Amino acid sequence: MALEEYERALQTANASSPGLDGVTRKMLRSLDAKVVVARMNLWLLACRPPGAFKIGVTVPLPKSAGVTDPAEFRLIRMQTMVCRLFHRLLGHRSKGALPLGSRQKAFREDG
Repeated sequence: MALEEYERALQTANASSPGLDGVTRKMLRSLDAKVVVARMNLWLLACRPPGAFKIGVTVPLPKSAGVTDPAEFRLIRMQTMVCRLFHRLLGHRSKGALPLGSRQKAFREDG
């Protein structure tokens, strides 16, 4: 990962809810970007992201108001902010190399 990629991804990241670790976008901005990028590059080199990336919260969101049928809910997985940022960077890097279906919209700037 390049420092510029990280800074661009951090700027475009939504001010969304923190994950279970409580880390917010504001907290990430206060860290030394060079250190964060170095860690992310180690994860890529080792082909092994942190085990904490496997932990998250699954939240059922209703597709429309007043539904009770479980089929009318979609599941959203809330990960840590660091995990979401790392995935955003990977998605941005791979968007030109990997064909994505029309339903694969996570981390896409156009969808």
